[in-house]
Amino acid sequence: LKPFIDENYRTKSMPLHSALMGSSMGGLISFQLFWNFPKIFGKAACLSNSFWVNDKKVFEMINQNKNQFSDQNRLYIDCGSEEKELIEDFNRMVNELKDIHSETEFDFGSYIDKGSHHTESDWANRLHIPLRFLFGRSI
Repeated sequence: LKPFIDENYRTKSMPLHSALMGSSMGGLISFQLFWNFPKIFGKAACLSNSFWVNDKKVFEMINQNKNQFSDQNRLYIDCGSEEKELIEDFNRMVNELKDIHSETEFDFGSYIDKGSHHTESDWANRLHIPLRFLFGRSI
């Protein structure tokens, strides 16, 4: 889809201008696309990720592909403090990404939204945070 859009519409196709964003399963898919194709998708915001899917193989994925990023790549992940089924995996991912981040150049941000649940309204209430991170100044 992205090649079609870039070919048929006036876009800035470089990774610096190509971002993904999603929540829950969409957050996981955005994360995986960013991680595996950083020369296409330079930025991603992943809200309330479903890292548990597929027996948590996403953790294996990030440890097998660590050094393919540039200082222009930006990755943001978050979770609501009341998302009890997701918070443990979120914290694990933050810790692993911090370790990987120290070895690579990508810009990484994370956030726990106190009192938030796994709902569209809670994601909408904090949407300004990932947008500012991706397209404004770092958090």
